[in-house]
Amino acid sequence: MLDTWPPKDPTEVKDYDINWLPELGPADTVASSVWTIIAGTGLTINSNIFTTTLTKVWLSGGTLGQTYLLSNTITSAGGRTETETATLRIRTGPVIVVEDGTGLPNANSFASEGMLNTYCSDHAITIPNGDARAALIRATQYIEGNYRGRWPGARVKYRGLQSLSWPRFGAYANDESRINYSALQLAGAYADNAYPYSIGYYIQPNEIPVEVIQAVCEAAIRELLIPGYLQPDLTLTNIKSEDAGDTSFEYFVGRGAIPLITVIDGILAPILLTRTDLFGHRDRI
Repeated sequence: MLDTWPPKDPTEVKDYDINWLPELGPADTVASSVWTIIAGTGLTINSNIFTTTLTKVWLSGGTLGQTYLLSNTITSAGGRTETETATLRIRTGPVIVVEDGTGLPNANSFASEGMLNTYCSDHAITIPNGDARAALIRATQYIEGNYRGRWPGARVKYRGLQSLSWPRFGAYANDESRINYSALQLAGAYADNAYPYSIGYYIQPNEIPVEVIQAVCEAAIRELLIPGYLQPDLTLTNIKSEDAGDTSFEYFVGRGAIPLITVIDGILAPILLTRTDLFGHRDRI
């Protein structure tokens, strides 16, 4: 059987594994494991370990653009010898630029790999194998595309100077606390002491809300499991045509398989808008 592993950056040290349980069954176990690079030069096997059902190898280096073929041969406690092969392509991974609260012109993610690791650890989630940087970038794109028009306030910088929707000025979280916005004594570019309303918790104009970071982490987990899952291409089906007098129109029944991720909606709920008014944007009652 030939496995295709997620690609690796030449600068990364990554681990890959093979689950032998389907081949060995519950009555047999792995007794020894040997890894070999069959094709390709420049890739290094750093170390390897195995359990009763799984073998793992750590790899470093590799030549950009090259595809390697590796084999893993095991012997089992029951006396069997089995071999699996896998291909690994070396490519440069995407460059992730995490928004730091200053309104970067080239930021493409609200969360870093470290934030994703911490979130998964805190929520007892095993991070799926895959390119975490690419997943975080696509996850941020999903959050931006689905929620951009529902944030309170406005960007702190003009379009083109700030690539993502956060940080924002005039944003707040509806967390049941009430503060007097006009008493914040903002200065400089953020001065607006005439603003009379009492609203929820004020989000600083250099702050990326924890809700946004957590939502990106949840979205990234799904992208790691199934790349492209969050924003699939849709083919419209069940198109119907009707005539009303001299007017004809077409419509389709259903909208296709667009995922609705309720946990992300729940995480973002405290900072989403519900009606219009404030700063020309929609606002809560």
